[in-house]
Amino acid sequence: MNLLANAVRHAPQKSVVRIDVETTATGVTVRVTDQGDGIRPEDLPHIFDGFYKGAGSSGSGLGLTIARSLIAAHGGTIAVRAPAEGGTIVEFTIPRDSVAAGFSRLK
Repeated sequence: MNLLANAVRHAPQKSVVRIDVETTATGVTVRVTDQGDGIRPEDLPHIFDGFYKGAGSSGSGLGLTIARSLIAAHGGTIAVRAPAEGGTIVEFTIPRDSVAAGFSRLK
């Protein structure tokens, strides 16, 4: 939810925030793409650091840190890209075994 909230907050009004989900033999990948201003290149190495806030951030600087910790706890990875043409792409992958274990607990 944090990734989606960030995308909506930073996207211009009436722009598209896209969520793509891909399943593979090894896991599930979720990609959130927005059409906002993007992240400055000098901020990219620090966005998962606790309390780090880039220019224009109104949050606490903890959302992406928490997201990374939750994803890592499930054996997954998260990455952020800021294409030169603008916008931000946040992509995380959760291994299939972790996804299956989560579904089996719902039964």
